[in-house]
Amino acid sequence: MLKKILIAIIVIAGAALDMMAQKNADIFPVPSAPADLTSLQERSDYVISHFWDHCNVKSILSSQKKFADAFDTYVNLLPLGSRRTVIRSIYNLLTQLEKHPKELLFVAEQADALLYSDTAKVKSDEAYLPFARAVAENKKVGRAEKARFAEQMRILQECNVGMPAPALEFTDSAGVRASLVAAADTAAYTIIFFNDPDCIDCIIARGRLSANHMANNLLDKGLLKIIAITPDDPSEDWNAQAARYPSNWIVGFAPDARDFYDIRHTPTFYIIDREKKIVSKDTPIDEIIRLFNNMM
Repeated sequence: MLKKILIAIIVIAGAALDMMAQKNADIFPVPSAPADLTSLQERSDYVISHFWDHCNVKSILSSQKKFADAFDTYVNLLPLGSRRTVIRSIYNLLTQLEKHPKELLFVAEQADALLYSDTAKVKSDEAYLPFARAVAENKKVGRAEKARFAEQMRILQECNVGMPAPALEFTDSAGVRASLVAAADTAAYTIIFFNDPDCIDCIIARGRLSANHMANNLLDKGLLKIIAITPDDPSEDWNAQAARYPSNWIVGFAPDARDFYDIRHTPTFYIIDREKKIVSKDTPIDEIIRLFNNMM
């Protein structure tokens, strides 16, 4: 029975894949996967690999709405493809655009909205970085036009999973300047909680963490550190707000935090390990709770 269900899921997903691929056929011919490719992975990789084969780059700006729809279809396909296929497909598209700065900027704007922004449909720093880099390093794009993309490229390259945690300095609730990396000390893991004390989602996340028995147990044993940072100038009542945070947390503010860390919204969570390397960024609160379970 399970095998039949899995086959049915693959067939349905495969049909949806072909429909998505043909959705924008009036703009340029988008390939359908050959019949001899039967697995969803194979079919997805084929369509993603050949999606832009017949795209006329010069027609992008004259058909912006249609191209935007096609790009939306493409982005929705990316989670179905293998990492190698997705990255290669993106670089193939960008190669076609490198001599067309206006078209490149338009496509990068679409990528920003769908892959990078806080409201992105398929949020993926790895998929977005090539678009930001392509604009930032293109000599035909003006300095003002590439500034935002250059900053995105910098922050993504310097503050990504596997990289050393940036040595941000902050002011703690006692008014003492401290280094975030040094404050992590020798804990197995450190949760960096970028938050706004007035943000409802931040307050909810703070409540979940402070009430979690396993988190408190790990804090007591020195296996975990939680550092809550307000990434802005402190408000007049910031000290009173900071007093509401758990006493076994480190609480502070750092107005320049966004120059060091990729913070697109609050709350934003980072996890760094004992070696002070980023092991997870923009981590959902539920995933953090699961980490506590695994550590225990």
